Amino acid sequence: MDTMHSLLKRQIKRHLGEKDSLPKEWKTFIDAVDEAYSQMDIDREMLERSLELSSQELLQANSEMRAVYQAFPDLFFRTDANGTILDYKASGEPGRICLEKAIGSKITGLFPADTGKKFSDAIARVGELHSLVSIEYSTVGQDSEHYYEARLLPLIENQIIIIIRNITDRKYAERALRDSENLYRTIFENTGTAMVIVEGDNRISLVNTEFVKQFGFSADEIEGKNWTEFIAKNDLDRMKEYYRLRQMDPVAAPREYEIRVIDKNGQLRNVYITVSLIPGTDRRVASLLDLTEIKRMENALRESEQYLRWITENMKDLVLHVDAQGVIRYRLPMGGVLLGYSPEEVLGRTAFDFIHPDEHESAVMVFLDVLKSGKSRVMEWR
Repeated sequence: MDTMHSLLKRQIKRHLGEKDSLPKEWKTFIDAVDEAYSQMDIDREMLERSLELSSQELLQANSEMRAVYQAFPDLFFRTDANGTILDYKASGEPGRICLEKAIGSKITGLFPADTGKKFSDAIARVGELHSLVSIEYSTVGQDSEHYYEARLLPLIENQIIIIIRNITDRKYAERALRDSENLYRTIFENTGTAMVIVEGDNRISLVNTEFVKQFGFSADEIEGKNWTEFIAKNDLDRMKEYYRLRQMDPVAAPREYEIRVIDKNGQLRNVYITVSLIPGTDRRVASLLDLTEIKRMENALRESEQYLRWITENMKDLVLHVDAQGVIRYRLPMGGVLLGYSPEEVLGRTAFDFIHPDEHESAVMVFLDVLKSGKSRVMEWR
């Protein structure tokens, strides 16, 4: 009992006399009480330390929150459930709001009637929903219009915190983006060339009206589909290889090439395609020039040329092709039979070399007249 708690010693001495005079049968009880006193001291010390830490943490948290309030470019209001202002923090610019007598007044009274009505309705919704409610409003100055967003959140004790932020820059950026999107969509739709936009996963996300007109698909029939579904089988491997190369390096694959595309009726159409990667994305825009009719005309012209060449090369008449100086550039193979010259002996000479000297001058005059007038003449010479 030499280490007995000091408070217990005083209580025993005050009420029972000296501790050495206590009956021995009380020893176990006195030791238990002494142990309880010691444990109480330990618990109190821990509680005091905990309270001290909590107080420091609370002060730190309050300091941090004040710093947060100061850092945010916002205007903060704390109101009761009816919108009466209890407190405010004006870290940001007030946005044409007079805060001189704000505390105690209704927040709706700080704004014009139409904006005040928005706040009144928002406060009512917070009371009904007990969740975040957002509104937007604007103010008109002498030189420009400013836009604001107000967020209203419920607090304990039927209070509301209102956070107002200037979103003018964001609004102007959104407007500029919309204008830009509208401009590019107008160009996309009215370019006169079939165009598609392909996503990084190979889905066609957008086609223009010209594409619909040329290939017969509606936008709903092709948008969302993989572009590989519309490429001719014999061209598909080449197209996939171009795609693989383009994924590694945008300039590794050709930007322009010819392919065959399957139209709505299952017909193959010859297409000249130009592909570009949209900067900052994995999307690609492709323009498609339909060459089908041109190819058909080229084939028809080639066949016609071959047919006419076969006819002319088997004619027994003398036919010469001369330039503006009368120099022979081509003659029909059978024409040499009439003159008795080989092709090598004829090419490079003038047509007038084969006309009788007496009629040479006349032939030159007729030739010059044909060149000048563009009209054909029928003449006989020796």
